[in-house]
Amino acid sequence: MKLAVKIPLTLALVTVALGVALALYIHVSMSAFTDQAARDEALAQLRVATKALSSTGTVPDFAVLDDPGMPSDLRAAAAAGQRASLLLQAPDVAWAAEPVTGGKVLAVRVSWADSRETLAALDRQLAVGVAVLVGVTGLLAVGVTRGLARRLGAAERSAREIADGDLSVRVSEAVGGRDEVTQLARTVDALAESMQERPAEEDRD
Repeated sequence: MKLAVKIPLTLALVTVALGVALALYIHVSMSAFTDQAARDEALAQLRVATKALSSTGTVPDFAVLDDPGMPSDLRAAAAAGQRASLLLQAPDVAWAAEPVTGGKVLAVRVSWADSRETLAALDRQLAVGVAVLVGVTGLLAVGVTRGLARRLGAAERSAREIADGDLSVRVSEAVGGRDEVTQLARTVDALAESMQERPAEEDRD
């Protein structure tokens, strides 16, 4: 595989891996945040409903005693004397329930569909961001690699001319720049100069 292909491909793969890892981390973090926010809202409404029931003897409109639609796991936790919350999907509902006097269970449920939609929108934006990042990185890598490939090609052609006997060729003039490629070219030039001076020294001898 040519260098002009290998470097952009490697950078693209690394960028994809890093982008996906970052996107997954953000997704997991935001998912945990929205889940907890939905639970907290349901529990907050439950506390308000419990306080209203104990002080007025009536249940607010947003709460229900012994709701027949309450999930069995939540009902069992409340029956065991716990204040509990539960998240459901399809529909996206957050439940909260706790036992009250009379052996009944007071429950509230709130929709968290908006939070789920926000998380889905965030996932789409993250996917677009990763794609853009990969595209930009790939284009930059292609541009840099093409320049490097051109310089290496020029160095190779000049080195071949030296190998063919033209010791006046200077590789550093062909490649330009001030990096490792230039240092290598100067080393080849020094070797060519040494070879060029050797016949003159032999003639003097």
